[in-house]
Amino acid sequence: MIYMKKRPISVENRWDILYRDYPEVYDEFANVPYEPGMMSVLHERFDFNGKTIADIGSGSGRSTLKLAEYAKRVIGVEPEKAMRDEALKNTAEAGLTNIVYVDGRGEEMPLDDDSVDMVVAITATMYPPEDVIPLFIGEARRVVKSGGMIVSVDVAPGWYGGELNEIIDDPNADVEL
Repeated sequence: MIYMKKRPISVENRWDILYRDYPEVYDEFANVPYEPGMMSVLHERFDFNGKTIADIGSGSGRSTLKLAEYAKRVIGVEPEKAMRDEALKNTAEAGLTNIVYVDGRGEEMPLDDDSVDMVVAITATMYPPEDVIPLFIGEARRVVKSGGMIVSVDVAPGWYGGELNEIIDDPNADVEL
């Protein structure tokens, strides 16, 4: 008998539950193809080649894997163990060896001062931005080398989640645990 974890019908506005308990569901959601891909657009605008990059809020490793195609080394910083485990699985499947994942958050990066060429955060500073952004900026400035770059990307209003946008973007969604 094959045991399969029951998938949630909805986690509404509780991304923390999705990350912690259903990383494979998040990974499917994050892996829906769209064109142009965000990493392709970023690579057109920023030089990732040969850089050491901290990918903040690396989640299941999708952005980390794309960065690793160009970078010398990528450090995926992710607080949720289940997501880091999913990222390790995805990285092993991709056969990439220039990636490491560490337990941490954008507000308190477990990296040395002046240790990376770039800090990249994709949707990692969205919730709640008034609390996260000032701490993230301070930490990013601390870990990025002189002359380095900090890239923080949010998503266009109404895009995140496509058909699920009304649920995902509703800060007043009723959530019962």
